[in-house]
Amino acid sequence: MSTLQRRIKRISPVVSLSNHSLTNDEIRRNYEEYGHPDGKQEYSIGIALPKWIVESTNGYYLLAFYGLLFGVLMPTFIGRWWYGSRNMTKEGIETETAARYFKGVKENTSENDVVDMLAASHEFENVLASIILANL
Repeated sequence: MSTLQRRIKRISPVVSLSNHSLTNDEIRRNYEEYGHPDGKQEYSIGIALPKWIVESTNGYYLLAFYGLLFGVLMPTFIGRWWYGSRNMTKEGIETETAARYFKGVKENTSENDVVDMLAASHEFENVLASIILANL
């Protein structure tokens, strides 16, 4: 089979369908009116939610739920995350402690000074305060 014959075999169903579409008055009218030879193509868009959620009797409950979710809970969690992450560096060290380390480390810092800086960490202050309160 030559290349021309394969090409003709591949194109002939399309040509036949086009000829039928243009010669049949109803198909041609559908194509001109709707842009498709089969006529008007209907479609519907829906939401995949349970029926009890979208019923009109539950509208106020659903509105209250969304108001609580998007108006209170989500901003609260995002705010806690945001302000909590501002107090920590990428490495997980509190910014107060990192500032103390940067101010305390010098060229001539001795090993004792490093131990003192570690002991003066902001995290240790919180732990020490809880230990002191537990012993009272």
